[in-house]
Amino acid sequence: MLTPEKQLLIGLSDFKVTKIEMRLSGPNKGDELSVFLGFDPVFYVDRAREFSLEFNVKVSNIENTLLIDIKALATFSTNDDVTDDFKQSDWPKINAPAIAFPYLRSFISTITLNAGINPVVLPTFNFTKTDPKSSLIEDKPKN
Repeated sequence: MLTPEKQLLIGLSDFKVTKIEMRLSGPNKGDELSVFLGFDPVFYVDRAREFSLEFNVKVSNIENTLLIDIKALATFSTNDDVTDDFKQSDWPKINAPAIAFPYLRSFISTITLNAGINPVVLPTFNFTKTDPKSSLIEDKPKN
């Protein structure tokens, strides 16, 4: 007889941008973006029922007249202590970024729109296709 595995109840409890740098040195036509997306899980010794995902995003256009560098922190809360098995599972590398990335994507679109330039809309990413050994994704213009 199989015994079901207990699952954590996990929810996004906080999302904040911790750094933003944006430079515009000429016209931004809004096309042909190069996107670098890095993310790493952060586990806390003193907060056993929380973990975070640290995002690092760099966006530039093909003319290099627009450069955006953003760091953000998405914090998740659980109903039980985060275990070593959980830390090694797909959840922190696939599910967590898939839940938090839309907030980051929306922030970048809004901040560029409010800055009076063509809004930057990041592409969607399929995090299930991310290499489990890496937390980097690059999307470069096709030549």
